[in-house]
Amino acid sequence: MVRMSFSQESPISAVEMMRFGRPSWLPPFGHGNGLDALFWACIAELPHTAIDGILDALREQDIPGWAAPVKTAAKARHRGTDTCAETNTEPFRLWVATLRFNDAENVLITVLNNNPQPRNGPTP
Repeated sequence: MVRMSFSQESPISAVEMMRFGRPSWLPPFGHGNGLDALFWACIAELPHTAIDGILDALREQDIPGWAAPVKTAAKARHRGTDTCAETNTEPFRLWVATLRFNDAENVLITVLNNNPQPRNGPTP
């Protein structure tokens, strides 16, 4: 006879999930636009110069946003430090509330089209 076991998850309310503030899956060392969400999705990787304007535009549309510098252990070793101090050359990863992802795409397209950033590579 084969015996099987299973686990059952107990439901957690939205209030309980937000008890500790920002969800733990968002990357550290970043900043947001002051709005909270239960679920987040990464939408883009952008230059640091574009982040503040995009977070402001997202807040104006009532869309929670969070941005953090892209960090890897290899980058920290290359710089000869184990700290995660923010530098101005690293790209930022932008996270938005999952429920407003499509709206956030529209905001992102609008902001980037109105404020073009200089390209690092050759122009096609």
